[in-house]
Amino acid sequence: MRSPFDSNQVVWSVVSQNRSRVILAQYKLLNAVNRSYDRVYLQGLKADALYEVDGKQYSGAELMLAGFSLSDASCGQPLDQEKLSCDFDSHIWVFEEVK
Repeated sequence: MRSPFDSNQVVWSVVSQNRSRVILAQYKLLNAVNRSYDRVYLQGLKADALYEVDGKQYSGAELMLAGFSLSDASCGQPLDQEKLSCDFDSHIWVFEEVK
């Protein structure tokens, strides 16, 4: 999805064969200060299915058309519970289809 040769981060995703689970990973190289908000557009999901990650639900269509936010504390003022962003940060999200 994003190559370290083209940007300051690596982003990849894997979708299960039955499209009920998606793993999305983001790896930052160097942290940017006051960077813009960032989204990634997932591919290969069921448009009419609901997926849950971190206690929130998204439709497959929403994740593919509107995208999923990769923004973190480097995009502005961090929230109280949000960890600070630094060089070489990584994050992995696992989206599960809601049955």
